[in-house]
Amino acid sequence: AKSGGIRAANSSKFTKISTISHLLILAFFLLDLKFSSLSTLPVMFTIIYILCTSFSSFTCIILNLRDPQRQRFSSCQRLLYIASSAALLYGGLYAVVFDRDYESFLSETSSWDLCALVALVMYLLVSLWECKMCPYPSRADKQDETPALSRKAIFTMLRPYFWPDAVNDSNTYDSAMLNRVRAILTYVCVALAKVCTLFAPILIGRASTALSRSEYHECLKYSVIYSTAIFTANFLKEAQGLLYLKVSQTAFVQLSEIVFYHLHSLSLDWHLNKKLGEVIRSMDRGISACDSIMKFLFLRLVPTITECIMVVIIFASYFKHFALSVAVFLFVFIYAVLTIVLTLWRRRFRKNLSKSDNDWHGRCTDSLMNFETVKYFTAEKYEMVQFSDTVKRYQRQNVAVEASISLLNVLQSFLFQACLFTSL
Repeated sequence: AKSGGIRAANSSKFTKISTISHLLILAFFLLDLKFSSLSTLPVMFTIIYILCTSFSSFTCIILNLRDPQRQRFSSCQRLLYIASSAALLYGGLYAVVFDRDYESFLSETSSWDLCALVALVMYLLVSLWECKMCPYPSRADKQDETPALSRKAIFTMLRPYFWPDAVNDSNTYDSAMLNRVRAILTYVCVALAKVCTLFAPILIGRASTALSRSEYHECLKYSVIYSTAIFTANFLKEAQGLLYLKVSQTAFVQLSEIVFYHLHSLSLDWHLNKKLGEVIRSMDRGISACDSIMKFLFLRLVPTITECIMVVIIFASYFKHFALSVAVFLFVFIYAVLTIVLTLWRRRFRKNLSKSDNDWHGRCTDSLMNFETVKYFTAEKYEMVQFSDTVKRYQRQNVAVEASISLLNVLQSFLFQACLFTSL
């Protein structure tokens, strides 16, 4: 117990030092962009500089939020921590040293830049020292935690969405290949739709410029191309939805078969003590969760993040407006951090809601399946009271979930409008 207390105190100290260090470095580099000689470098240099800094701060914030006591400071998290520090150092070296000859390095590099490089080297050494000094999670700590899904289990659940097989009613090689072609075309449509969405504003801008110069032929040409790009983006979105519908149906069949087979492979003791209502509800929610992960993560979140990065690069390189690109990137970064923080905070409400949902479905199913026993003991009133309590508990948890998502939507809308105001 004494060693555990010492470890918790040291871990908290490391967490505070790490958070303060990331905040100081982020503030230092924002000042560096304004006051140092880096502001005179080409645009791509400064973008890489800011991307590396933000990547490090982002990974540090995620690490501290997920594990403030460093109880799960595993090898993967240590690797991410060191990678973020190394990315910071690479960004500084790229901006200050690379692509410069010796004379330009001496004439253009200021003492501020050299201090930044020294700070980055020291920060990398501190991160290496922290990863070496923090103890790895013990087996006792892992036993107290809720068992997590293994990589093999996650791959098994998500594999049908990337590489589906044939369904039982058409278990042939041709149907399996057709499903896989649908899955590939789904992601191709997502990528092409984002490309059309990115280039459409540039086309309408060129049409407006041509119209202001009375170049009606060019204006008509770019207007037609713009309309075609918008129509193509909408068409690809609808095609992606139709293609993914068949992929999700096939994946639903495969996952249902896997779960159903797993339930039949469990022991008789487990089946004698199971609550059928909770089992069925958990089975439905688990399969639906896999589909939600694919929709929100791989079909919405990842393409949206890629689109945001491309927009920042277009603002900086094509429009030559570095201040606008920095403002957009910083607001996107704040948006992402805020969403992660509130989502982690909302997780307890979702967990309580899921438990309450399982309780009232389990209560209803078990009571109806044991109808004779309820009648034999004249326990109808008791069952009604218990069922009513579980439903009321579910409603209270549902209100908490809806209130928390409303708070998240309001804050996200505020950040969006603030970004729009700042950009204008």
